[in-house]
Amino acid sequence: MFLAATTGTVLPLLALVVTVPLLAVVGALAAFASEFTTAFVVPLMAERRDTLLGGWRRLWPTLRADWREFAVYVLVKIVLVVGAGVVFSLAGAIVAIPLGLAVFGAALTPVAFVAVAVAGVLGFLVLAAVSVPVVTGLRYHSLCTLDASGVEFTLH
Repeated sequence: MFLAATTGTVLPLLALVVTVPLLAVVGALAAFASEFTTAFVVPLMAERRDTLLGGWRRLWPTLRADWREFAVYVLVKIVLVVGAGVVFSLAGAIVAIPLGLAVFGAALTPVAFVAVAVAGVLGFLVLAAVSVPVVTGLRYHSLCTLDASGVEFTLH
């Protein structure tokens, strides 16, 4: 009787123990392929009006030869993205908390409602104005890494 009760809970637990690491590995590989395609292959494709496979064919020999440089790129990119996420989360909270308190905390008069709406729009515009240079800087970092690699590529 004890074996029958534990067998019913062991199989789902075993499936979870196998599935979670497998999904983590597949997710990491997909993120790697997506990032390298966006950061390196697409600029190579645009430069010569090449196909996706043609861009990967141009990048792959350099990626294998200079793998340490690209590994450092991945580590730096992770740090930069995490840092940007923290900054944007804090900035979003600075905008969202007062707006949430104003909207949900009290009954607003029409004038207060307009003031809160204007403050919300201005807050989101500030977030957008801050995010554009950050995203541009991350993209520039990728292009500089590609330019410094052995791939024949010229920043115009």
